[in-house]
Amino acid sequence: MEFIYFAFACFLFGVAVFIFLSVLIVLNAKNTAENNPCDKTALLVLGFLTVENRPTPILAKRLDAAFDYLLQNGNTVCIVSGGKGRHETQTEASVMEQYLVLKGIPPDRIIKEDKSVRTSENIKYCVKLLDLHKLSKNVIVVTSDFHMYRGLWFAKKYGLNAKALIASTPAKYVVYNWIREIIAILKAFILRF
Repeated sequence: MEFIYFAFACFLFGVAVFIFLSVLIVLNAKNTAENNPCDKTALLVLGFLTVENRPTPILAKRLDAAFDYLLQNGNTVCIVSGGKGRHETQTEASVMEQYLVLKGIPPDRIIKEDKSVRTSENIKYCVKLLDLHKLSKNVIVVTSDFHMYRGLWFAKKYGLNAKALIASTPAKYVVYNWIREIIAILKAFILRF
């Protein structure tokens, strides 16, 4: 009988953690950047899976959000960030650059960060590129709604003054990625990396 109470308590704790992290994700999904090219000098577009050298629907949404912002803010540069995963033949950054160039963004407005394999590295390596190119630490992080909490958390950790440019998630990908993101947040809290 004690085991049943313990299991129920663990279940309730898990539900409470899930709700708490869901609230954090939702609150950060509302922190949207405004068009202001004088204040923000770089977009940091966080990578996501590519398939056959094309962005998946989630990554395409991130890139479309970045594209719209870049069109309206001619002084803004874009750092596309993502290395090569196990099943990818090109780096995510290369695929992202190609996508934006095909849509009409000049290549000289795009900087590639192609070493990272996780969100913490996306931000860490982007900071190095900001320094290398003498760009402001005032940035706009472009990622999916479910991913924004972690994106902004790592940006703050690495000394960036970041705003959010949120890309919506296609409906059929919401549940899986929301659960996956909660697990990733827990892992980041526990490992502190």
